[in-house]
Amino acid sequence: MFRRTRLRRAARDAPNSPSDMAQAPPRRERYASGGQSDFADALGFLRWTEAQRAHSRAIDRIRTQVANGERVRIGFAVNEESKWNANELLETLVRQGFEAKIYLGRPPGHVIGSKREAKALERLHEFFQGKPAPTAMLYTPSNGFQLSADYIDSDVVFFQQPWGFQNYPAQGLGQFLSAYMHYGFPVVANEAMHYTMPGFHPYLWRYFAPTEWHKSLYVDTVPFALSAVKVTGYPKLDFYRQRQAIQAEGKPDAKSLDRLHLIYAPHHALDPASIQLGTFDWSGQLILEIASRRRDIRWTYKPHPKMRRGVKKSGLMSTAEYDRYVNAWDELPNAEVRDGGDYFDVFTASDGLITDCGSFLAEYMPTGSPILWLDSQKGVGLNAYGKRLAQGLYRCTDPSDLDAALEALFNHGVDPLAPIRASLRDELLSGAVSASEAVTREMVSELFAV
Repeated sequence: MFRRTRLRRAARDAPNSPSDMAQAPPRRERYASGGQSDFADALGFLRWTEAQRAHSRAIDRIRTQVANGERVRIGFAVNEESKWNANELLETLVRQGFEAKIYLGRPPGHVIGSKREAKALERLHEFFQGKPAPTAMLYTPSNGFQLSADYIDSDVVFFQQPWGFQNYPAQGLGQFLSAYMHYGFPVVANEAMHYTMPGFHPYLWRYFAPTEWHKSLYVDTVPFALSAVKVTGYPKLDFYRQRQAIQAEGKPDAKSLDRLHLIYAPHHALDPASIQLGTFDWSGQLILEIASRRRDIRWTYKPHPKMRRGVKKSGLMSTAEYDRYVNAWDELPNAEVRDGGDYFDVFTASDGLITDCGSFLAEYMPTGSPILWLDSQKGVGLNAYGKRLAQGLYRCTDPSDLDAALEALFNHGVDPLAPIRASLRDELLSGAVSASEAVTREMVSELFAV
């Protein structure tokens, strides 16, 4: 007899019905993690005002180029293929007639000149081969030097993340327009990191937010940023729209019908100085042992790209010990290790996700399959939209919770949160057009206006 009480506890915060989720974004208020002092507010406002003037001049210049028959040049500054979120956007912009280029920066977290850095650079370069845009290297590995924003020759630049490019929007002010779509779907209550990094956010021309909730969080934290925030949806989720179109044509789904397939995706934030989402201290070895025992299940190990550094920084494992852990997954006949940037094919081919990551709580939701959320009960917690998503998650805080949820869901087929996940899926994919199309329309309306 499986433990229904534990499964009920995992779902105890769920609303009574999917319709109960139709609620407005929260009332605007300052968040403790993102609230600024009066001095910081004033300084931020001055930066923002300076940036708006420069943006206006850049837009006038770009509109003149368009009037003269020149193409608008769009750049993407990228330094980690695992965080790339603009496949569909890149393709949509190119179809619309924009000229695109991908700028490759130094992969963060590697020793300069090391073999791991060289391998990361090689993977980064290979990842973008075949994309509808040429690449240009900003980083020279032989001397560890990365070119400044002055060497970017695009009119608008989308930055993949602040890390590695933190001061580029400030450096490029007046030279190009800086745009940002968070590389992950923001569900963690870390508003300072999401919206207030000093050399980055105040100088953005556009911040493309996934939902009205996130726009509200941004403006609550930085009130004068209202004009820069545009709600367009989350471009990574455009994958599911394309998949729906393929299924509508009668093409078969990739999901295996003869074998259960589960994904384990741990987060790297384990040490006390981090946001402490990780539960690898109790879940890592446990889930590997379950995978070793349950040969009737296919497993995918999909760690956060910083996992190797995270376990070392926390003191939980040395890098050699973690490498042996990954090798143990790789050697299982019923498992694979995936650490690249394209992983939605794995999502849609799976039957469930076990994770303590943040963005995956939203990115996996449209599959309709169960999510077992490993809640560390530490750190910054979830933001307003993360709490909204949590209503469709099976919350596991210890091994017994995880065991009970696995048994109930996958041995007995008891899934009481399925209707709520379906409602959340519909909400995440509810835009009239795809996120990529919405961003492209915003670009056209702003840059092609006369």
